Amino acid sequence: MALNLLDTPSDRIDEINLGYQTGPEGLLDILSAFRNLGIHHVAFNLLVDGRKAIADLEIIAREVLPRLNQAAEPQASR
Repeated sequence: MALNLLDTPSDRIDEINLGYQTGPEGLLDILSAFRNLGIHHVAFNLLVDGRKAIADLEIIAREVLPRLNQAAEPQASR
């Protein structure tokens, strides 16, 4: 999935070729929707240079993935 992660925590989601442009909030919404559809693995094609890619991965790891896991915990206990 192509991803242009914005520097703001925007929840606005814009479709781009083969993916999305959004902030961490929007990415969380996208990944939650994917999970609800039964999609559990996603590969990101980050549309940036090296330093920005590392920063984007840090934002995803710090701000998105922990919250995605928290959102899934109640479903896992069913």
